[in-house]
Amino acid sequence: MSIDIETEPLAITLLFSRLLDQVAGLLDEQGSAPNSR
Repeated sequence: MSIDIETEPLAITLLFSRLLDQVAGLLDEQGSAPNSR
């Protein structure tokens, strides 16, 4: 499962946003996120 960065900039952006969402969720679960939505 490889992604071509040159031809798939949108896919990369979606991937990053999902990854950030997961990280934020993990921090929220641990109670280490002061800015929880």
